[in-house]
Amino acid sequence: MIVQQIQPSAGRKASCFRIFLLVAFVLSCFASTSFAQLSVGNRFVTARVFPNSGRVTITTTANGYYDNGRGPMTLSFPDKSYFTCKINGVLYTNNEVSNYDFTTYPNFGSYLYYGDSYITGDTIRTTWILPAGELSQDVYPVAFDFSGQIVMKWKYKNKAPTVAGVQAQFLLDTKVRSNDRSKVLTRFGYRRNWSGYVENNDNYKPIPPFYQAFENDLDS
Repeated sequence: MIVQQIQPSAGRKASCFRIFLLVAFVLSCFASTSFAQLSVGNRFVTARVFPNSGRVTITTTANGYYDNGRGPMTLSFPDKSYFTCKINGVLYTNNEVSNYDFTTYPNFGSYLYYGDSYITGDTIRTTWILPAGELSQDVYPVAFDFSGQIVMKWKYKNKAPTVAGVQAQFLLDTKVRSNDRSKVLTRFGYRRNWSGYVENNDNYKPIPPFYQAFENDLDS
């Protein structure tokens, strides 16, 4: 093997220096934006998503319909709302910031650290590559006449030759400072008892698939 050393001219040195500065600038931009949150919203509500973990924070929109000079209000407690799923009995979660150590769970798969997030239209999509498939999360705003909401949905694409059993849950912490015992509407009625729903217990009704909570009781 013959190695020939080439001495660059002054112009080439300058070009190399400019290229080095450009590469350094691109790397610094990547480092500074890799953990920046992506956001989508309308004039009512805004969602911010961490691109790697997919964790979502929901607020009212700054300078929007509900602002009134107070600034945005937080509707979900930052880093206290998590997505967790079981795929064929294996647990995956983006709750890596709580005090609970999920690695002690017998069938723990992994934390959802390495998601790939991007904005397409009005939607933030986060995708995680798992051993036997692909998990995705979509977050997007919906506007009504005088209010808005953030919709979140999840999808699992099974790439294994066998059927996959999938379960999912999302823990939404609405940052309630104290219990005001407001009534909650579910398929089982309109009542103040939040803790009267227990799965697999004949003495209680099961956890309802949805609930609606209002700022003021409807009959007040």
